[in-house]
Amino acid sequence: MKKYSHATHLRRFAICCGLWLFVSGCELIGSNSAGLPPFPDRTDPIVDLLDTTWQLIGLADGDDYRRVDSKINAYVKFSTERTERSGYSGHVNGKGGCNSFGGSFRLRNDHLEVYDSYMTLMACEENRMAVEASFMNILSGTSRVRIHRSELRIYGENDQAAVLTTRSGE
Repeated sequence: MKKYSHATHLRRFAICCGLWLFVSGCELIGSNSAGLPPFPDRTDPIVDLLDTTWQLIGLADGDDYRRVDSKINAYVKFSTERTERSGYSGHVNGKGGCNSFGGSFRLRNDHLEVYDSYMTLMACEENRMAVEASFMNILSGTSRVRIHRSELRIYGENDQAAVLTTRSGE
């Protein structure tokens, strides 16, 4: 039986740890829900979500994807500070199409939780109200977020997703 030095064991351990970190950081390209095309490569750091105004451009429900008219002007902004133990937390606000909304959020890895939310209650055109209802349903509770370049996807329950892009000029 061949004996290895302590240095050899440490090198092998370091190589195994490095491989484990590399593999655990990889994700399956093409994994997808809500009938949206997959992102072409690994998403950008989640910190890109923060302190940016995100304009709603589409909604997906299963395999059904529909673009949202820019005149509806639905958007969301996450303002935050880094907390050591729980990822990020802060305030969320925006407009759903008819009404303004706000609340608090927590972000850990790619899991987004919106809580203590509030919203004005005004009625408007049926199309705007339908977009707002879908958007608020996706934002409420716990969601999964993915960012690639200037596109943000917020995945809710039941294969629903909101597709947003950074507002021009940001």
